[in-house]
Amino acid sequence: MYAVYGDDGALYLYFKSEPNCGGSNIGYGRMFSEGATNGMSHASYLYREAALMSVYENTARAAASGQRVTYYRCSDEMISCIKYLTLREGPAV
Repeated sequence: MYAVYGDDGALYLYFKSEPNCGGSNIGYGRMFSEGATNGMSHASYLYREAALMSVYENTARAAASGQRVTYYRCSDEMISCIKYLTLREGPAV
């Protein structure tokens, strides 16, 4: 049904300006699983289910603690495709 998002679907992430999903929206994007054929996906940045679950767990923990998250788009044209993100210690200020 949702095969365009890949064999295991996609992870849709919203980035907020404050901890615990508070504050204003500052960004969003999807990380696609292997096999994605969606026009928003990039063939070089498709992830296995375990990798998407790891990103989900780490970003949920970051949201709860107010940890800084930086995300990188697949390309300048694909603004809602995330190729990877980094998590840093300390608050997102």
